[in-house]
Amino acid sequence: MSLDNFVVRPKRRFVERYREPEAWASLAPEALAELSREVAALPSEQEPEGQEAKRFELLLLRLQLALLRAEPGFERLRDRVRQIEFVNLIVDHLTEHGLMDAGRLYESPFTDLAPRGPDGFFSPADVQELLAVLEDVRRSAVAA
Repeated sequence: MSLDNFVVRPKRRFVERYREPEAWASLAPEALAELSREVAALPSEQEPEGQEAKRFELLLLRLQLALLRAEPGFERLRDRVRQIEFVNLIVDHLTEHGLMDAGRLYESPFTDLAPRGPDGFFSPADVQELLAVLEDVRRSAVAA
């Protein structure tokens, strides 16, 4: 927490008391109550969320609203969320293994999410682009 922040300044005494790790070694119930009452609601120095995270949260909010309102746009929004989940599975696989054979898209865990693999979520053109990206990754990894 920045002591220069105008919201933090009035609570400076509490912030300074708990700034060092030693202060957290053993906290009495009174100290926990004090932290909860005086420090917990103060702004932190964490980086703000990135644009991608904000867009995903907006997508989820729209999905929830469409569901509550029984709007026809619900199906489209739900499909976008599923596409993101499918792509995240690919990213997770590539992160863990470095390479990915395109045939894996038609096996578990991908078919657990989409029984027809990417064909169930993406247009034929998008599937071809996805396969091309996987091939580019494979070529780059083999060349290295």
